[in-house]
Amino acid sequence: MITTDASGSRPGAVVATEARVRGLLTGAGRDDVVRAALGARPDQPVAVRVDRVQHRVGLGVSVGYDVRYGAAQDYLVVSSAPLDGAGLARLERDGLVLHAWRHPHDPALPGLAAACDVATVARWLPGTATLEFCSYRPLRRAVVRAVGADGAAVGYLKVVRPGAATDLVRRHDLLADAGVPAPLVLTAPTPGVVLLTPAPGTPLLDAPVRPRMADVLDVLEELGTEPLALPARPSWADRVEVHADGAVAALGTPSSRPLELAARLRRVMDAHDAGPLVATHGDLHPGNLFVADGEVSALIDVDSLGPGHRVDDVACLLAHLSQAAVTTDVGALRTLTAWLPDAVAHLPRGVGYPALAARAGAVVLSLVGVAASAAHRWRLLALARAWCVSAETARLDPLMHHLTRRSSS
Repeated sequence: MITTDASGSRPGAVVATEARVRGLLTGAGRDDVVRAALGARPDQPVAVRVDRVQHRVGLGVSVGYDVRYGAAQDYLVVSSAPLDGAGLARLERDGLVLHAWRHPHDPALPGLAAACDVATVARWLPGTATLEFCSYRPLRRAVVRAVGADGAAVGYLKVVRPGAATDLVRRHDLLADAGVPAPLVLTAPTPGVVLLTPAPGTPLLDAPVRPRMADVLDVLEELGTEPLALPARPSWADRVEVHADGAVAALGTPSSRPLELAARLRRVMDAHDAGPLVATHGDLHPGNLFVADGEVSALIDVDSLGPGHRVDDVACLLAHLSQAAVTTDVGALRTLTAWLPDAVAHLPRGVGYPALAARAGAVVLSLVGVAASAAHRWRLLALARAWCVSAETARLDPLMHHLTRRSSS
């Protein structure tokens, strides 16, 4: 289980410590840490690849590794989060206390091991032949796809902390009652595991024909008013200063740029109305928006469904499109260019482009801390700055100039 941190450290000290953890777990010393976690000899050859870095400022850094040693292959997670429980290896390095575990024995996700066992899942979802691991955020959640002999998805297993499963089911049920296209809950067979129907269509960036922004907004309006009774959660923009701290830790070199950028974004957000409280998805990036035949076919990953501001949903979607435009997907730039004017035109009354652009900049800043490479982190920081300048000047030109220049380089 996760325990509370009673260290009393100041936020600046926490960020500095977590920067040290990131450096240790992703730098040259990572092989030694992995050997110690495995109980291997100091001279035993190991091949270690960093798979993902999960950093939540103040809650620790967790790093997942693909590991090969001898004839064995493992997936190992090492975390600085304060943990206790069986199956954990406790390590001490350079004054840092770390804990490690072999996948799928995540101490905060007791249902994960069962969700990764084909025989168990086949009893829950008859017809299951194989399992595909879709995503994993250590100590938080995971998604597993159950696949039939024909290669089609039989269903999906959402693995969360046991205490979060009831709320997740409630959110899916609210969407079903409202007629919003989203996966349906089949059952919750064991604590912390929810079985869902497959979502029709493909993620937005994989769709050959993409919907209009107005069509996306129409689906969001179908969320209705029932989700307003759910607990409110801070949006990505609400936590811009925390994300700036994470960016500082991730960049690995002394830099005040993320903090200065967060302050500028905060000033714009404070100066411009965000609109009324409405039902929001809460994490509407392109991977959570499914499309079929040019129309929205499903909203997935609805853990954050609840009260919020429509501008935050739109900003999240546009921010991730801009990230794709400067890194992996030229088509994302065409979609973003088409959607931006439509998004501004359909914002709630009194909400202008500066509010949208500042929030999009905050979302991009949140991505810096989880980017896979140093080059990618600096590229995202520059993109967040372009959104910020666009918000400060209330003009699209600074953003579009940056995007077209980066996507053509």
